[in-house]
Amino acid sequence: MPFEFKEYDKGLFVRYFGFVPPSDFFESRVAIRALPNHDKFEYALCDFSDMDADCIWSMTREMADSVGERDADVPSNQDGFRKMAMVAQNQKVLELLEYYVGHYQSAPNAEYRLFRSVQQAWAWIGDP
Repeated sequence: MPFEFKEYDKGLFVRYFGFVPPSDFFESRVAIRALPNHDKFEYALCDFSDMDADCIWSMTREMADSVGERDADVPSNQDGFRKMAMVAQNQKVLELLEYYVGHYQSAPNAEYRLFRSVQQAWAWIGDP
């Protein structure tokens, strides 16, 4: 699996690396939502910095739509979720993340921000 995550008391850090096809995005979302504390998370930091260049250039809005629509089909209680930080250095990935956030926000009370470094994202969230 080209993703890993680490749980904290109030949130989650997710890192995607290597070649990440849409099926692995779906799998990561299902695995994360299955975590026992998922409904209690107040933040998440998703790092897309280490994804393979071949994967990045094959990403499309249609893929973002597919991931977003499947996300919407997975039941979840995100009322307490407050911050989502997404990190990428690649401009195409940043644009797709911005598109995704604009169309598929699953947490009604959350603020979403894009960053170019994990350090900036942790500073905004509040480094655990």
